Amino acid sequence: MFTPSHFLDLASRPAVTSALRRQTDAGTIRQLGRGLYDYPKLHTALGSLAPTPEALAKALAGRDRVRLQPS
Repeated sequence: MFTPSHFLDLASRPAVTSALRRQTDAGTIRQLGRGLYDYPKLHTALGSLAPTPEALAKALAGRDRVRLQPS
């Protein structure tokens, strides 16, 4: 999983947003939520698989700059 901030060293924010939108429209990546993307993992019988809850929580924590404490 990744966010637009991962690419800001390569281009401006509008350019990164535009590139991510084009890749999403082409089906290369998918947008999971606002500012959160991943490469879809495909299963032959099930199709596109959802990310694991742990990976999603880690990505959200990194995007929002928060520390997670499981309970």
